[in-house]
Amino acid sequence: MEKGFDEANLNASYAMRNNASDDNSTSFTFDQQWRFTFGTIISWLIGFICIFGIIGNILSVKVLGRHKQISPMFVLLKMLAISDMLFLMFMFLLHIFPIILHKIDPFSAYFFEVFLISKFVWPMSLVTQMSTVWITVAISIERYITVNHPLRRSVKMVTSTASILPTTIRIKRASFAIFFLSAVYNIPRFFEYKADLKDLRKSDFGDNEIYRYLYCAASYFLVLFFIPLILIISLNIRVVLALNDGQKRWERMNLRQKADHKLTRIALAIVVVFFVCGMPALAVNILEVLIGHYEYHAILTRVANTLVVFNSAVNFMIYCLLGKKFRRLLKDMLLQYKNCHRKSRIISRVNSYNVTSIIHSSYV
Repeated sequence: MEKGFDEANLNASYAMRNNASDDNSTSFTFDQQWRFTFGTIISWLIGFICIFGIIGNILSVKVLGRHKQISPMFVLLKMLAISDMLFLMFMFLLHIFPIILHKIDPFSAYFFEVFLISKFVWPMSLVTQMSTVWITVAISIERYITVNHPLRRSVKMVTSTASILPTTIRIKRASFAIFFLSAVYNIPRFFEYKADLKDLRKSDFGDNEIYRYLYCAASYFLVLFFIPLILIISLNIRVVLALNDGQKRWERMNLRQKADHKLTRIALAIVVVFFVCGMPALAVNILEVLIGHYEYHAILTRVANTLVVFNSAVNFMIYCLLGKKFRRLLKDMLLQYKNCHRKSRIISRVNSYNVTSIIHSSYV
């Protein structure tokens, strides 16, 4: 569902920053200057979204880890937060770090862009992007089983911790399998570019037509767009229908069933945001396949990529808005950190006072 940071996007950001340092940049046409300014604004916007999202995902992992209830859903939400956090870190390195580095040392910025971005940062962004997509699919599958087959779930899992642990262990293994398979699938990306001190270009492997059409186009579209989209839509339609039916018998539900329904609403909100932020990227990909590189292709690609980054940064806000227990745990955690910091300051002052008293008494 999400737009990959493809060759056009990588080369555009690379060329744009090089042109910024070119003495002949003043000879740019108005259209070139406008595109450069727009690209710079988008890069900084992505940077601010990344910072906000990284902080939010760290807090999400902390809060979800403090939750007393052991649930497969909480494991998946933690894994999603970790995947989103890694993705945002790589996006920050891709968009903002070279701009900052260029102000300090242009040669280091060039080295960073040509070698580290093309050989590591960009491929790893695709790995974490794919893991985010498929963990979202796993969340839809887990909610479908919980809501549509509660009897089967209740037979396999009673409320005791000992009976829930095997399921959470399987969920953890499935999450790590998603990370591993995402890395394996994107191994060719690490060999797609050939870089030296003069320029950045496609390697012979990356420029191969079979590789470009079968892997970069067809396989990428199926694995990252079509199959996840079909699964998410079909599963969540059934979940929504089951929720509407469950709303009619809300009064007859026990506390655990009500908690599951509230958690399902959070999961649906995550999926809806995922869907809305991913659709422009899907449209850009389809247009690229049908008509190739059109006039505003680079601009629309950057807008779509910004929405992809926003999707990985916004889940913390969803938890705060829809999760009453999440807000309470977050408040308790922040208050605890504040009290610990206050106590450490008091202890530090007391120790400082004691040391000063000892020094003064030694002169008496």
